[in-house]
Amino acid sequence: MSTDSTTDDNSGDTGTGTDTDANRTDDTVKTLNTVDQTDVGLFELTRSKLLLGALLLSGIAGSGLARRALAEAGYNDLGVIIYTLGYAGMVFAVWFGWIRPLDITGPTGRWDCSEERKFNEQVT
Repeated sequence: MSTDSTTDDNSGDTGTGTDTDANRTDDTVKTLNTVDQTDVGLFELTRSKLLLGALLLSGIAGSGLARRALAEAGYNDLGVIIYTLGYAGMVFAVWFGWIRPLDITGPTGRWDCSEERKFNEQVT
């Protein structure tokens, strides 16, 4: 459904003060470019995703390898401390950098069914 009231016959149009197809095309291209720049795919590698992957890898595998190396060198207790601090630090960093900024609160206030009834009456 289109609400455009312009006609295709622009033989007498001088191009001043009217909405031409060229202007609408330029606006459409600008809109499409804006959408393309803000639409980031789920599997697209971004700097944030790479940093998260490196943090997880170093926090889990890195501290595990350090614990193993220290245990083989005879410093088993120090290895356990290093592993615990490395893993806990990774969990804190992931929470602080990626989970904490998320807005995961529910709706506030109490739901009022009278507003829904008013809306349904307006629609019908």
